[in-house]
Amino acid sequence: MCCLKNISVRAERRHARAGNALATKLALEVHWTSNLSEFPLRVTFARYALSASAGRRAEPQAAD
Repeated sequence: MCCLKNISVRAERRHARAGNALATKLALEVHWTSNLSEFPLRVTFARYALSASAGRRAEPQAAD
């Protein structure tokens, strides 16, 4: 029983670190976008929306 508790605690710590990393990444991205004025932000979004990678992400995956 003791070993199972240790595994659970380690998993919770790993999950917390992953959550903190994601929060940090999102905070940095929000800070970066807040430095853009409205027009460049629109241009950046439009370029992404029209790009091939955005189209591939929007396509549903074919089921085999």
